[in-house]
Amino acid sequence: MIMGKRIRKLPSFRSFRWQVPSTSRIFILFNVFLVTVIGGLSVVLALAVSSEPDIRYSGGGGKDSYAHAEEWMSHIRDAFEQDQLNRLSIEPSDIRDLAFYLANRVRVSGKKAIAITGIESQLREKAVVIRASLRSPLIEKVYLNMTMTVSEHEDLPELDSVKIGKVSFPGWLLRFSFKNMLLPLLPDEQAKFWKTLTGSVKAFDITPRRITLVYRSGKELRQQLKASAMSLMLGSPEEKEAIQLYLDVLAAAAVQQQGSDLQLSRLLHTLVGLARARSSEGGSAVKENERMLRALAIQLADPSTRVFLAPGMKPYPLSRPILLRGRKDLSQHFMVSAALALTLDEESALNIGVSKERSDARAGGSGFSFPDLVADLAGIRFAVIATEDEARARWLQDFILQNKGEHIFMPEVSWLPQGLTTSAYEDLIRHPLYPAMLDRILRRINSLPLNQDG
Repeated sequence: MIMGKRIRKLPSFRSFRWQVPSTSRIFILFNVFLVTVIGGLSVVLALAVSSEPDIRYSGGGGKDSYAHAEEWMSHIRDAFEQDQLNRLSIEPSDIRDLAFYLANRVRVSGKKAIAITGIESQLREKAVVIRASLRSPLIEKVYLNMTMTVSEHEDLPELDSVKIGKVSFPGWLLRFSFKNMLLPLLPDEQAKFWKTLTGSVKAFDITPRRITLVYRSGKELRQQLKASAMSLMLGSPEEKEAIQLYLDVLAAAAVQQQGSDLQLSRLLHTLVGLARARSSEGGSAVKENERMLRALAIQLADPSTRVFLAPGMKPYPLSRPILLRGRKDLSQHFMVSAALALTLDEESALNIGVSKERSDARAGGSGFSFPDLVADLAGIRFAVIATEDEARARWLQDFILQNKGEHIFMPEVSWLPQGLTTSAYEDLIRHPLYPAMLDRILRRINSLPLNQDG
C-alpha cells in the first residue's frame, strides 16, 4: 500500500513536456539568442562607426609635430633615469602631437593598429575633453569619432565618459569592466605593468591652460616601460633582425658599387633581389618589400625622422651619398615618403611632404621645391605598388629585377621650378597655377613604366 501511494504521487511523463525542452526547441532558442546578440551588436556598430571623420588633419602628424613629440618623450626618458618625483606639464598641442606620435608606433603583429585623422583637446576647470577621429588601416572609409572626458578626482585622473559615434559609455561602467573583466584576462606582465604605471601617479591637476601630472619614477617602472616600448614600437625581434639584414646587404652593396656616388636604383635592385629570394622561400612578398623600404629609409632619413620610422635602429656610415636623379635630397624624399606611406598612410605621407615644402617657402628656408614634391609622390606610389597585395608585390620584384635604371620609377625633374618663396605669393599651394602644375606632375608619374598595369 505504501509503495502504491508513492507511485500514485509521482508525476506523469506528460507533465515534463514543458520542463525538458526538445532538441528542436533548444535549437530554436539558441538561434533566437544568436540573432538577438548579432542584431544588437550590429545596431551598436552602426551607431558607433561613420563614413566620414568629424575631425580631419589639423597640424598633427607633420615633421615638426613628430620632432616636438620626440623632444617631449626624450625629457620623459631622462626623468625616468632617476628615482624621484617628477612634474609634467601638458598643453593641448602636446596631447595632439603625442597622440599622432604614439598611435603611429603601436603595432599588432607588425601591422599598424590604428590611424588618427584628427584630434582636438579642450581644457576646462578640473576636466579635459579630447575629441578624435580614428581610422582602421585595414578598412577603407570606416571611422570612429570619439569623445573622451577625463576629470580630476581626489587629485587623481578619472575617466568620466567615452562617446563613440552615437553610443555613450559612462565612466563607471568602463572602469568596472576594465578592472573586473579585461584586466584579469591580460598576461601577468601586462597586468603588472598597468598597476605599476597607474600606481606611479601621485597628483593630477587640470586648469584651462594646462594639465599638471606628478609621478614617481623608479627602477621597476623604468624596466617595464622599456619592455613595453620595444614590443609596441619596434615589433618582434624577428622583424628587427630582418630589417637589419637588409641594412647589412645595403652596406655591402654600397662598398662594391663603382663610381664617385652611389645610385639608389642600383642599391634598390640589389635589395629587391634579396626580397625576392626571401619571399620565394615561403615568405610574404609584401612583408619583405616593407622591410626593404624601411631599411632604405633608415639609411637615408635624417635623425629626427629616423627615430619615428624605426626607433633604436641606426644606418651604416657610408663614405658616398646615395643619389636619385643626381641629387641626394631626392633619394631622401623618395624613400622617406615611401616608408611614411607604410607607417602612416598615403594621404598623411603626402601631407608631411607638402607641409615641409610650405615651411621651406617661408623666409629663411630653402624654398618650395617641385622636384622634392615629385620625389615624395613617386616614393608613395612605389610603396603602394610594393605592398598592395601578394601578387602586385611579386610583380614589382620581378619588374625591378628585369628592368634597370631610375627612369622606371622616378621621372625627370630638371624642368620643374624650385626655390620658390612666399615673397611672391603668400601660400604657394593656393596659387592659381598650382593645380595645373600638380596635374602635369601626376601625369608624368602615371606614365612611368613601373606604374603601367602589370
